[in-house]
Amino acid sequence: MNSVTLPIGSISVIDKIERDIGLISGIFGNSGGKSKDFVGIVKPFLANRIEERF
Repeated sequence: MNSVTLPIGSISVIDKIERDIGLISGIFGNSGGKSKDFVGIVKPFLANRIEERF
C-alpha cells in the first residue's frame, strides 16, 4: 500500500479567505447555474492552481 500525502496549505488559505471576507462566494456565488455546489467545486480547483504556481 502506498502512502499519499496531500498539501493542505493552499486549502487552508482558501478556507481562511472565505471565512474572513467571503471572497470566493462573493465572486462565484451567483455563477452556479444549475450546479448547487459551485463554490465547493471552485475551491479545490483554486487550491490546485495555487499548488501549481508555488
